[in-house]
Amino acid sequence: GAGIVGAMFIRVWLGPILLAPMAAFALSRLRGGPAKLLLIGAMGGAFLFSIQRFQDRFSIETGQDLVSTIDKHARTDWGGGSAQAVGGLGSGGKILLFLPLGAFTALFRPLPGDVRSVFGVLASLENVAFVWLLLMSIKRTRRSELSHPPVLWGVLLLLTWSCVYGVVSYQNLGAASRFRLQVLPVLTAVLLYLSRDRRRDAAWSA
Repeated sequence: GAGIVGAMFIRVWLGPILLAPMAAFALSRLRGGPAKLLLIGAMGGAFLFSIQRFQDRFSIETGQDLVSTIDKHARTDWGGGSAQAVGGLGSGGKILLFLPLGAFTALFRPLPGDVRSVFGVLASLENVAFVWLLLMSIKRTRRSELSHPPVLWGVLLLLTWSCVYGVVSYQNLGAASRFRLQVLPVLTAVLLYLSRDRRRDAAWSA
């Protein structure tokens, strides 16, 4: 909780990003009804507080204000060789359609051919390794494993973070690589854990 408050003073939008996965993690660990109700109340209050601060920071009062703010940041011209254009995101439907591409970009791009520079080549090799780990994770992970509290927290954190940062990451792949440093330890840990060879685990246990 102290870490989330501290992060909000650095970047106010980190409050909602960090609270959602933390709430899911905490609720999955608690078994008693009163404890869960107390936690839901505390997390709900903290989430509303973080949302209010976010709205104040960007002068958002209505849903259309939120859409306009997202569209404005998606159109920001970063310049540079790794910049790419984003189509208009002037409606909620367009934002929802864009989110998968934006989230993937925030976590796994640039890929080979995206940026033709030494930086682009090195970054793309790193991301090829991450994409390979992602594919292995999808192939080897059972659905029940995703309900384990630490895994659930890590996956939800990556999803919420990438959906928010995908809006600003897509338009500049150099910035995307820098932004990803915020969650790089979590991304690496989750992918390495979920992509591991379970047969080797069984052999070690035996």
